[in-house]
Amino acid sequence: MSDTRYKPYDDLRLYPGIHLSEERKRRLDADELDPDELSPEDIVYKLGRMVTGTMYSLLEIVEERWGKEAARQTAIDWGRRRARANLEGWMKSRGLTSLTPEEWAKFQDYRHIISGPLHAPSYIDYSGEDDLVLNRRACLFHDGRPEGMDSYCAPACDGMFVGYAEASPDFEGTMPVCMSRGTSDSRCEVHFTIRS
Repeated sequence: MSDTRYKPYDDLRLYPGIHLSEERKRRLDADELDPDELSPEDIVYKLGRMVTGTMYSLLEIVEERWGKEAARQTAIDWGRRRARANLEGWMKSRGLTSLTPEEWAKFQDYRHIISGPLHAPSYIDYSGEDDLVLNRRACLFHDGRPEGMDSYCAPACDGMFVGYAEASPDFEGTMPVCMSRGTSDSRCEVHFTIRS
C-alpha cells in the first residue's frame, strides 16, 4: 500500500529568484536595472522584497506618529487579520470546517511558496499526528527590513497565532526559536498543534 499523504516541499532548486547572485540582488535592491534587463527571476525577487518594504514603510509611519508601542500593536493587529483571512479563505475554498495536520502542512507550504524567495525556505514537517514543526532559514517579516528599524516579525506572528485560532479553534502555535525575539541569529522554529 502506498503512502498517499501530502509530502511537504523541501526542494527549492527550481524556485524563481532564489538563486540570484549577491551582486544581482544588490543591483535590484538599488533599482539599477532598466525594464528590458529584468528576468522573471528578478521580478519574483523584487515582488517578495516589496512585501517587506511596504510593511515596514507603514510601520515606520506609525512609529513616527504614535511611537513604537503603537507600531508593535499595529503589527499584532495586521498579523491577526491577515492570518484569519488567509486561513478562512483556504478552508472555504476546500469546503473545510476544521483542520487536519495534512491540510495545515499544505496551507503552510502554499503561503510560503507564494511569498517569494526570502520566505520560501520555510519547511514544514509532520508525522501525521497533531504536532507540526516549521523550520525557517530566512523570514520575509524580519530579514531585509530597513537598517536600524526594530523587527516587527515577532508581534506579527503573535497576531497570526490569534488569527489562525479565530479561523480554526483547533489550532495552537508557538515560536520557541525566533530571530526576531533574539533566540537565534539564523533561523526560526515554529511549533503548531492541530487538535483532533
